[in-house]
Amino acid sequence: RKATRMTQVILIDGGTVSELKARQDFIPQAYADFGLGWVRLGATFTGGCCEDGPAHIAALAQRLVADGYQVI
Repeated sequence: RKATRMTQVILIDGGTVSELKARQDFIPQAYADFGLGWVRLGATFTGGCCEDGPAHIAALAQRLVADGYQVI
C-alpha cells in the first residue's frame, strides 16, 4: 500500500487543511486489526487519534476482549 503524504499545496504559504482528504481504507475493522497487532507485540496502552472515532475504539475493544485481553 502506498503511504499518503501531505501535498505540497498544504505546505506552501496560504495552504489549508481543506486540501486534505480522509482515508477511505481506515474502517473500524482495519483499525482493530492494527490495534490487536500492537498489543500482541507488547503494547500495553492503545487508543485513538486522527481519523478514528467511537466506532474504531469499539471495534478495537471488542477484538481485544474476544482475544482474551482485559479492556479498562
